[in-house]
Amino acid sequence: MQDNEIDPEVTDLINTANMEMLATLVLNGEGARLIGRNSGNLELQAFLNNVPTYMQKINRVHIAAREGNIRDLQAALDRRKFAIARDPISPNGATPLHVAVVFGKTNIIKYLGGRFPETLSAVDFEGRTALHYAAVLPDNGHYFNLLQQLGANSKDLDDMGRSAEDYYRNPTLLTFKQLLADFGVSEEVAQEMFTDKGLY
Repeated sequence: MQDNEIDPEVTDLINTANMEMLATLVLNGEGARLIGRNSGNLELQAFLNNVPTYMQKINRVHIAAREGNIRDLQAALDRRKFAIARDPISPNGATPLHVAVVFGKTNIIKYLGGRFPETLSAVDFEGRTALHYAAVLPDNGHYFNLLQQLGANSKDLDDMGRSAEDYYRNPTLLTFKQLLADFGVSEEVAQEMFTDKGLY
């Protein structure tokens, strides 16, 4: 079977040299669809050749956000768009800021929210911002307030028409337990993460 039969959408984007849409695939965590693809267009081929490097850097941004490693995050963030890029290791289209919120990484939250304001309005696949996630954390509103101080809008609606304020008032809309399960984190590990900060 040929590539164009496997993924006709990508074949069409390559044939029409739609670099913007191809870049969007990479930023949405779908770069694997472009691996091994070729184009007669030299500029496009150079982009395709770089896709694995872009994917590695986006992955490093997500790992650094999860671990709270600001140096690694800064080193991998050599393209501004990587700050809102998705990676398969983070569920449901979460961005690095979503990841930092779930893992309680204050340094990353302040850096991304302060340096890259677009991260505050970036959404997961269900239209939820990082503030929606922060609203359900067992931290007495600590990250919810911090994100708002950085400029997050508590009235932004998700795909179900719910604001972060709705989640804050009714945490059963998205339980912290469910959020942890999505990220593959046990409740014990979560307790440790938030107990360290005196928040659990």
